[in-house]
Amino acid sequence: MVKTKMAVIKIISFMAGGLLLSFFAATAFAAEGDVWVSPATQNAGSNQDFSVEIHADTGGKNIGAFNFYLDFDPSLVTVDTTQGTDGLDKGADTSNYTIMANPDDIANGHYRLGGISASGFANGTDVSLATIHMKTTTGFTSGSASLTIRVNELSDELGQALSTGSTTGGTVSFVSNDTTPPTILSGQPNSEQLPGTTMVTLSVITDENSTCKYSLTPNVSYDSMNHTFATTGETEHQQSIVGLTNGGSYDYYVRCADDAGNQDTADYHISFSVSNKTFGASDFNQLVSDWLKTGNSTADVNSDGVVNTRDLGIMMSNWGE
Repeated sequence: MVKTKMAVIKIISFMAGGLLLSFFAATAFAAEGDVWVSPATQNAGSNQDFSVEIHADTGGKNIGAFNFYLDFDPSLVTVDTTQGTDGLDKGADTSNYTIMANPDDIANGHYRLGGISASGFANGTDVSLATIHMKTTTGFTSGSASLTIRVNELSDELGQALSTGSTTGGTVSFVSNDTTPPTILSGQPNSEQLPGTTMVTLSVITDENSTCKYSLTPNVSYDSMNHTFATTGETEHQQSIVGLTNGGSYDYYVRCADDAGNQDTADYHISFSVSNKTFGASDFNQLVSDWLKTGNSTADVNSDGVVNTRDLGIMMSNWGE
């Protein structure tokens, strides 16, 4: 990262011939003591490693010692103390330095780091002092996280403090590292429906939070599907289908997209039909014979394990004799 030196604009005024005259004068502002996080911006997904460097402008002086705090929101990012020395490594310009870190306050979003050297000093307009290994949390799912640098000490080899400069933090913005579309684990209905059925609940279950749509024809892209499930957005998705008739066959083609925008590119096919079976006297006689019987019976029309008034109602609604 290249730091641009700033300038202070002064307005100088004086009286001449009874008139107030003004002109602008630019005074160069030295960048000595400037400290910044590099890169200033970067992208990361949830639970993903990344690193930042701490850079400084020494103003032509040797840096004998430095001591900084890096502040952050611990619900979004943290320091990965399993890498380097407690999450810290030397910078490109501090190979002769002894560096140290204090990770005790990471849980509260504060990480202290420092370095000291007796020779081979860092000196320049853009010196790399340290690398901090970091990681986003599982709670980092949108927006951005700010990294703020605080200077406790920045001194030369004689222990004299450098001029106080500006500090510039960094920003980590969320970009999903999920590139896998959702998987539809199951779908209903998947069998023949009872005669007289006029409505069913179309349902699918996905392996992650998703928004699901359906089409009445196959091979329609997710974006082109005109029907979105009434209940969707999590892992269970439902849509009422009405207007069914006996003897009808029905096909629905489902695709889903997860919160990261990954879309299914293949259909999940749900196919079912409605029975056109009719009932007569022999069926009624069997129902009477097996009334309230549990277990296997041809009179258990709705297959709920018991012959009762529900089966009688279905028979009467679809009487064929």
